[in-house]
Amino acid sequence: MNIRRESHWFYYLSLLVMEVFAFSLILSAQGNTSLQLRYTMLAAGIYVIWGVVHHGINHTLHKKVIIEYLLMGLLGISIVYFFLR
Repeated sequence: MNIRRESHWFYYLSLLVMEVFAFSLILSAQGNTSLQLRYTMLAAGIYVIWGVVHHGINHTLHKKVIIEYLLMGLLGISIVYFFLR
């Protein structure tokens, strides 16, 4: 395993825990599409904030990285919105 990945296992574990929690909220709101969409936005927001903080701590934060995380979060929201409609 890459040394860089080994030193970041806690970051990835924390992201996994937060996203599993958000996913469980989405599943618990079955039948209420507006609430599911809000939880999806929460999950995307967690993902974006986590990515910015992670790269900020590791001194690899650039505009391109922020844009990438924002676009991936918006893509996730768009996909869920499409399936909920």
